[in-house]
Amino acid sequence: MMKIVKMLLLASFFMVGLFPVCQVSANADDSISSVISEIRQNGKSEVYVVKKGDTLWDLSEHFYLSPWQWPDLWRNNPEIMDPHWIYPGNKLIVYPRKKKSQVEPAAKPVKKPVVEVKEVPDTGMVAIPQKNNFCPILFSGHDDNFPRVTGGTGENDWLVDGDRFFYDDKTGNLVAGTQVKVLRYVDKVSLQGKKYHLYQEIAIARIDNGNGDGKLQGELLSTQSPVGPNDRLIPFQAFPEKVKPQPGLNSVKVSVLVIEKERKLADFGSFVVLDQGSNAGVKNGSLFAVYDRDNPFWRNPSSKIYTDKYADIMVTRVFSDYAVGIVTNLHLPFSSGVRLAGENVDYSQILPQ
Repeated sequence: MMKIVKMLLLASFFMVGLFPVCQVSANADDSISSVISEIRQNGKSEVYVVKKGDTLWDLSEHFYLSPWQWPDLWRNNPEIMDPHWIYPGNKLIVYPRKKKSQVEPAAKPVKKPVVEVKEVPDTGMVAIPQKNNFCPILFSGHDDNFPRVTGGTGENDWLVDGDRFFYDDKTGNLVAGTQVKVLRYVDKVSLQGKKYHLYQEIAIARIDNGNGDGKLQGELLSTQSPVGPNDRLIPFQAFPEKVKPQPGLNSVKVSVLVIEKERKLADFGSFVVLDQGSNAGVKNGSLFAVYDRDNPFWRNPSSKIYTDKYADIMVTRVFSDYAVGIVTNLHLPFSSGVRLAGENVDYSQILPQ
């Protein structure tokens, strides 16, 4: 097994096209450490030693200035079997991105026309982060007849951007050209006396149904987590890219039902599911403050005693029975079950991008 891993690692060093790759004279029986040492000496790539708390998402943002490039980092380190699990001491090979030429021809001076600039009135709208495409979502307990991924068209068990997949569709609703969300089942939850299934959106894909051989196929366009067998497919739904912040309601009891991705604590930028939706008057842009369960405010709302504040939440998606919000202005991570109070704060520069 170790020999196979070594050979895969060596093979990745000779790949052409994805990254500038250096020539390495190494044999299959060479130790991985010796190969890494030689790569380090040629100066055309970097060896990074994983530290406690590192994730491929964070490292991708550090080296490539974008967390969405983590699949490239994973592909070039085949010894990492599961991208969710990297450990302190793991050595990652990081290939630099191509840089633009430092010497550019001098541009000829161009006389720019004088343009009258008119002030655009501030509408008070706030842009929602692009990661809003990947949120927790609920479906009623009996509604689980979704098309399902059955596997990749290649040999990979876990699929990322650009990979193709087969799927099974008993509904017959997905046709070529349809854009879909990929969901992963998380857990069962109870909301207002009803049973729901909790899913996490993990990818966006396009259905194209292959080369006409009758097999149902699609292609992954953007992934937050690797896609695997039994993940569900639903038609893509566009949600607001901007919302107008407004005070949340204090006339109804609103609590955090669940936190995304089976996390035990919500952190800055996390998505949470609230146990009230449009039926109770919750709107996109509604602002709430998260407080400790024992806060005096819950015993006497008129006292306006706000202490032990955990965070702020802005609603970014609203459904009839529940809503999804993003955590901002974090003071202390919190768990599900905490109560919310309507709040009016300045959200001009606090949303995580």
